[in-house]
Amino acid sequence: MATIREINSIEEYNRFKEIKGIKVLKFSALWCGPCRVLTDTIKNIDTEKVNDVIFAEINIENEEFDNICAELGIRGIPVLAYYKDDEIKDKTTGLQSADAIISKIETLR
Repeated sequence: MATIREINSIEEYNRFKEIKGIKVLKFSALWCGPCRVLTDTIKNIDTEKVNDVIFAEINIENEEFDNICAELGIRGIPVLAYYKDDEIKDKTTGLQSADAIISKIETLR
């Protein structure tokens, strides 16, 4: 079962970006039904397939992240941003299957 870290401040976001390797950052909101479904999908991914991947989440309702959301072009949720080291390599919007998430991760390896 994969775990998802919560990022609650710009400082935590900056530390997340500095981590080397593959990371997936989910942009969502508490009121968003598809976001909750996507959380369950991520948590149910076989950890053997993503044991080296860090999953994290930002609540876009936190005004502290307004500039980041604008900079990354987050206009709808949920969004998954796929990072390799400190660079975003891909983004997807909307619900994604576990297989689609794993496939995106595989392209970064």
